[in-house]
Amino acid sequence: VTSDTSKVGVVDYLICCAKSYDLEQMMLELSPCIDRATVILPLLNGIDSSETIKNIFPQNEVWEGCVYLVSRLTEPGIVKVTGNMSLLFFGSNEGTHEKLNQLEKIFISAGIEAKLSGNIQQTIWEKFLLISPIATITSYLNTTIGEVLSDAENKSLLLSLFAEFRNVAGAKNINFPDHIIERTIDKLKSFPYQITSSMNSDFQKGKRTEIDSLTGYIVKSGKELNLPVPTYDRLYEELKRRSSKL
Repeated sequence: VTSDTSKVGVVDYLICCAKSYDLEQMMLELSPCIDRATVILPLLNGIDSSETIKNIFPQNEVWEGCVYLVSRLTEPGIVKVTGNMSLLFFGSNEGTHEKLNQLEKIFISAGIEAKLSGNIQQTIWEKFLLISPIATITSYLNTTIGEVLSDAENKSLLLSLFAEFRNVAGAKNINFPDHIIERTIDKLKSFPYQITSSMNSDFQKGKRTEIDSLTGYIVKSGKELNLPVPTYDRLYEELKRRSSKL
């Protein structure tokens, strides 16, 4: 473990687990660890991290992935896991088949519940459906996931976010299963009642947030697609106002 990239040397696989607002700077700092053969796998919240990395390292294989994990950095060097899910999905439509299988074996041999997805875009969007609306609403209301689901008015607001999100995804040719909203809510119900989103935790601590990746992306996409997302618009404007005061 080191913060000095010059001590690491060139790596075969580079797994990125940063906040979205730190991604570009982090990739530049990690450039001594990357040559043309290095595979880069971002495991960030949001949907556009691979595109960001490809703009910086266009010659490299840049895969896609996501993680289901409820955890918090409680103090330097200490991460506390509080949820009951621990899953990692990754894949690539253009990645080298042998390298994809090799990394899956590396993950599994390390005790990580990892799965090589045959349709990683679909997998990532299904996770984004889970985190974007819940990060937005818990931050807007400054409340927990349990309190959102147990209050009729709050849940109605959440369902509006889900509907707008699904419309945007559909316009991008992402087609969810018929009961995806119900399944997503069931996942949220499995979380501890007092858990909130990491974005809301960052708001509470006065830290930078992933508002642009988690909320703003849907607002931006709605405008690009000429698709109304009024609930997202309203909550995003309020969250931006709060962000400007942090």
